[in-house]
Amino acid sequence: MKKSNLAFIDLETTGLDPVKHEIIEIGCILARQVGREGQGPAIEVIEEFDLRVKPEHLETSDPESLRINGYNEMDWLFAVDLGSAMKAVSDKTDGAILVAQNVAFDWLFLEKAFVKTSVPNKMDYHRLD
Repeated sequence: MKKSNLAFIDLETTGLDPVKHEIIEIGCILARQVGREGQGPAIEVIEEFDLRVKPEHLETSDPESLRINGYNEMDWLFAVDLGSAMKAVSDKTDGAILVAQNVAFDWLFLEKAFVKTSVPNKMDYHRLD
């Protein structure tokens, strides 16, 4: 595990239910684990990316979630479709370990999106919260 990159991922969604709601933003800091002699483990940032995702079913969204996430149509004008977003996540996080705050929440939404878009999930099966 120490040789695997870490993908610190934070999702914004249209609600809390991964069956009913959808991802509208994916933020990621991709880092590698590096050892520093005498100082213990550390991480080095490889890349940062943020993808706004076009919602397909705003009618099922929770208005409170949209308010908390700061969603508005103007800021999502140039958002990408879910398939393009998941392809980018798949390519950039190949072999990486998912790290998230409330990893179960983010993992459920990511897994659903990978299945929905038929994009392969190339991340390591380990996850850190």
